[in-house]
This record gives sequence, structure tokens and C-alpha cells, in this order.
Amino acid sequence: MYEAQENGTPMPKPRVEGKKENILVSLKNGLGDLWKNPVTRYSSIGASFRFFAMFACDYFLPAFFLMMYPLHRKQFGILYCLCVATGGLVSSITGGILADKFGPKNPKAYSKICMWGSALALPAFVASVLVTNNFYLAMAMTYLKYLIGECFWSPNITMI
Repeated sequence: MYEAQENGTPMPKPRVEGKKENILVSLKNGLGDLWKNPVTRYSSIGASFRFFAMFACDYFLPAFFLMMYPLHRKQFGILYCLCVATGGLVSSITGGILADKFGPKNPKAYSKICMWGSALALPAFVASVLVTNNFYLAMAMTYLKYLIGECFWSPNITMI
């Protein structure tokens, strides 16, 4: 893999320019290694779903609320900020406490905390966009979604 210099230290081979096959082979090998290990495979699948949900909340939810409740623009900005900041903070800390309590005894507890938090937050998220006649109830459901669903951060980082 390495050629020796005159003083005996290894010298890396120069990269061949214009060979995209090398990059594709490296990517293929890396993805294959990722897929072989069940922990990284399922963590990657779970993270993909979770980040899809995060993008939905970060981009769809504000646009939805501003279209649905155009007279509550200022209230939405303040309340959404409070939902994300306080609900997310409390949920993240709670997820860390649960991970510290149950994780050392059962390593699968980390992933279960992530899954259950996300699953329990789903009805609140659905309710927040299906309640279209009461702005404050919809915002309460949004707060509940963040309070329950953001507990995945601490256990997820611990698993990594």
C-alpha cells in the first residue's frame, strides 16, 4: 500500500486523478461495512427516519401554521420558539436521565427510549396539524410533541 522513502518512512501512493471508480469502490466498501454491522445498520435506518421527521417539523410545520393561522403570526413565532426551546430541553434531559438509569443494565434500553419517545410523540404531531380551528390547542399539541419526542438525543449520542 505504501512505498518506502529513502529514509525508510512510508510514503503514500499518489492518487490517480480522473479515476472516479476509486471513489465509488471506496463508497461501496464503506456502505457494505456499515450494512454488515447490525448496530450501525439499524442506527442508520433509525436516524434516516428521525431526520426526515425533523425536516418535516423544521420546514413544514412553520409554513403550515403561518398559512393556517395568518392572524397569529407573532404568537406563533414566540410560542414555537418556546415549544422548541423548553420542550426540547426538558425532553433531552429526561432522555439522558432515562438512558443513565436503564442503559447500563440493558444496552437495548437506549434504542427503546428513542423509539418509544418518537412513537409517543407522533399522535401529538398529527393532532397539531389536524386541529385547524383552535390555534392554541394546535400549539399545545406541538409543545407536547417536542416535550415527548426529543428524548432521543442523549441515548442516541450514547449509542454512537
